[in-house]
Amino acid sequence: MGDVNKILLSVILGVLLFGCAGPSETPDNATGEVEEEAPEAGEPGTGEAPEEAPEEAPEEPPEAPEEEPGVNLEGLDYAALQALGVPVECNMKTTVEGTTTMSKVYMKGESEARVEIDIEEQAGCDKFVYIITADKMYMGCELEGQLSGTEMLGGCNWLEFSQKEATMEEDEATYGYAASAPEFEDVPPSEISCVPWLYDPSKFDTPGKVCTIEEFVQGYEFG
Repeated sequence: MGDVNKILLSVILGVLLFGCAGPSETPDNATGEVEEEAPEAGEPGTGEAPEEAPEEAPEEPPEAPEEEPGVNLEGLDYAALQALGVPVECNMKTTVEGTTTMSKVYMKGESEARVEIDIEEQAGCDKFVYIITADKMYMGCELEGQLSGTEMLGGCNWLEFSQKEATMEEDEATYGYAASAPEFEDVPPSEISCVPWLYDPSKFDTPGKVCTIEEFVQGYEFG
């Protein structure tokens, strides 16, 4: 066989044995053996079962907030509005002996009420204000939206009265006068217009000087 044929045969054998005709890489270890990488856990040949990811519970949609049922305020008289026990703001029109008066009422059931009654300006007052609780009533007055009443109320901003029947009778006997809360029981529903009210406790505050009926009378007698 000629020299050329020998060279060609050597090239063909090299391709079949090594897969390429180029030079082979030298192994890193001294023996020339190729190190096999250890299989990771869970791979075939390790004998260990693969770790399963914990199943995540499906997310439940958030519950919608419960809505309070709407309160129908139409066609209710004053007693029915009190019985609801919810904060309301009302405009009421009363007519006594041909005179019509507009009143604004803020109330929460029978426990608290604020009544504002417009009047013709007199003695530094153009609006009477009543704060009514379960056992007390306070009467004050405003002028152009500001607490006034010092002239009309004898130097006091508020007069305090008891709601107890016995005390009212005693005041009547002693001073010839007993105060009672404004009455709206006879006002027809057609003259009442109400809307829900966001409760504001400051509506029932009595800032300034508060006087009892006794202190009020003494202030006029000796002031």
